[in-house]
Parts: sequence; C-alpha cells; structure tokens
Amino acid sequence: MSWSNRFIGVLAVIALGAGSGCVSISSMQSADTLGKGNFQIGAEPGAQILTGVAGYPHIDLSFRYGANDRFDIGGRVGQSFLELQTKVLLTEPGAAFKLSLAPAVGGGYVAAGGAGFGVLNISVPVLAGIAVSDNIELVLGPRMVNWLYFGGSSGGSGSVYAMGVGGSFGAAFGLSESFKLMPEFAVSVPVVGSVSAGGSSASGGIGGAGVVFVQFKLGLLFGKTRPLLFNSETTSAPADDMTPPPPPPPAGDGSNPPPPPPPPAN
Repeated sequence: MSWSNRFIGVLAVIALGAGSGCVSISSMQSADTLGKGNFQIGAEPGAQILTGVAGYPHIDLSFRYGANDRFDIGGRVGQSFLELQTKVLLTEPGAAFKLSLAPAVGGGYVAAGGAGFGVLNISVPVLAGIAVSDNIELVLGPRMVNWLYFGGSSGGSGSVYAMGVGGSFGAAFGLSESFKLMPEFAVSVPVVGSVSAGGSSASGGIGGAGVVFVQFKLGLLFGKTRPLLFNSETTSAPADDMTPPPPPPPAGDGSNPPPPPPPPAN
C-alpha cells in the first residue's frame, strides 16, 4: 500500500470516528468588518464531502463583534467543534473594494466506547469583497489551512497532519437592516502531509492522493452592521463644519462702540 493511500485510510477512520465532525473550510462572512460596537449572530446549515470517503450534513453557529472599525472578534461552534475567529480590515472602511485577513484557530476532542478522537485546525483566509450595491457583496476567500487529526483506542492510535490550500466564493445579500442571507461554496485540497499509525510514520506530498474537501453552506446572519458603501471622510466630518459663523455683537455692548457725533455747526 502506498503511503498516500494509507494517509487517506487513516484520515477517513479518524474523521468518521470523530462523529463526522470536521473543521469548516467556509468563511461565511463579509470581507468588511462589522463596525465598532456592532454584532452578528449566524446559523450555518450545509453539507460537507470528503471525496471518495463520505458526505454528511455540516451545521455551525457563529457570533462576531466589532471591537473597532477595523477589527472583529468572534467564534463558531457546532460540527466545526470550537473555533476562535478574528478579522482585520486592510482597506478603507466604506470603500467598494474590501480586503481583510481572517485567521482562525479551533478544534475539539470527543471520547466514547474506549476510543478518543480529536482535531486541531489553524486557517488563514484572505477575504476580498466587492460591494456591487448597498446591499450586495461578492466575497472571494483564498485560504491556507493546517489540520491535525488524532485518535486512539485499545487497538492502537494514529494521527494525520495535512496542509491544504483552497478557497471559497459567496455572496452576502442584505435583505433588511439586520438580516443577511449568504450562500457560499468552498473547496480545500491537502497538498503536504504526514501520517503516523501502528508505530510507523511517513510524510510527503499528497497533492495527487485524490483527497478533496468540498463544502456548501447557507448563512443566516442576524445583526445590524454598518453600510457596505459610504464616504468615510464625509461620514466622519464634524457636524459643525457647515455651521455659519456667528453674527457680530450688536453696537453699544462695548466691543463695537458707535462712532462719535459730528461737531456742532457754528
């Protein structure tokens, strides 16, 4: 058996043994940040496929908070286990083109029937968004992801590490002031990895092993956020910039004394 086929086998056993729990490869969020003080709660129903192995439903819940105008912090819980999310906006707030980094780290561990299975995930998506209107944003999310699956029982233990590359494409539709609908499709391909099982280990390139993660989700995002498009200079200008100057004080109050009377005629 080739080492790449062994990689697939151990990955399948561990992933399925963990209750079909597998880290999300979707972003399910705008490339823009929420805005200071705003928050968003999301439900993310969908499905995931590990090609040649299995397909199963994949459902998560999320929460995000705008710490300031350029930084969001949040999390995700569900079949992605537990995940801490962050996002840093690199472009100007309110611009039509938005670029951000959204690193995340997550994982979990389950034990049942004398066996235990776990996963650790570190991903670094780059989110590029285009606001095509005040209510619609197209989001492209290339990403690098690192997985570590591990598990064991009385019959032995094994682990799989993989670095994958891929991306996602979605569209956020603002249907009201506080509700967005976001379908998103994502794919990730492990390209380098290692496997350890039965007291032996192997590592190398696995780009041709035929393992592909495919995911589709529909995000239901609740919470008021700032507009996709606005002029940040106009928006941030003080309101009194357009206030006319006050009128001069009336004559006779000491600041503008009246002119002296003319001399009497002879």
